[in-house]
Parts: sequence; structure tokens; C-alpha cells
Amino acid sequence: MSREAANITSFLALEKFRAQLIEYHELVKAALSEADSHVDRIHVWLQTEQLSRWETQVRKRQEEVAICKSALFRKENTPAVDGSKPSVVDEKKLLKKANRRLEEAQHRVTAVKYWMNQLVREKISYK
Repeated sequence: MSREAANITSFLALEKFRAQLIEYHELVKAALSEADSHVDRIHVWLQTEQLSRWETQVRKRQEEVAICKSALFRKENTPAVDGSKPSVVDEKKLLKKANRRLEEAQHRVTAVKYWMNQLVREKISYK
């Protein structure tokens, strides 16, 4: 690597360059600060709003699954008036739907946790 000396012929040009460099430094510093703040806001949003929202949804949907299982069990074990076996098609459909909703909420919790961790790793890499 060759090193050549700068051929500066004007002290004023050097002062102007220095002033522009300082201005640029302040702009970059402000932009990085804003980006850092934005990352922090996203992390707080994920941690406080999204994670708690989906964990609450998991609990609610677990209750929904339990209710559907209970309804299915009751229907299966309660004979019809004429002695025939009652149809449980509707109860099974509701249970299947409740299980899908529960799986979706569990998937969302996993995704939020993944992105929280990913955001922390990226922030460390960024710093």
C-alpha cells in the first residue's frame, strides 16, 4: 500500500472540509441514535404488547379446547332419547377448529420470542 501525502494548497479549503466533516458526523450520530431508539421501541413492543397478547391468547384458546373436549365427551356419553348414538360431527369440527386456533397462538408466541432474540442479536451486531 503506497502512502502519498496530501497536497493541500489552501488552509481555507481544509477548514471548510473540517466543518463539513463535523456536520456530517453530527448527522450520522443523530441517524444512528434514531435507529437505536427505533430498535428499542420495537423490542419493547414485542416484549410487552405482542408476547403478552399471544400468551393470553394461548390461555384463552386452551380453555376453548377444554370446553370443546368436554362438550364432545358429554355428547358421546349421553344417549339420545330413542336410544341411538348421537351425532358428534359438530362437536368434532368445533374441537378441530379450537385446536387449530390454539396451535396458531402457540406458533405466534414462538415467533415473537424468536424475533425478540433475533432483534437482540442484530442490535449487538449493529453496535
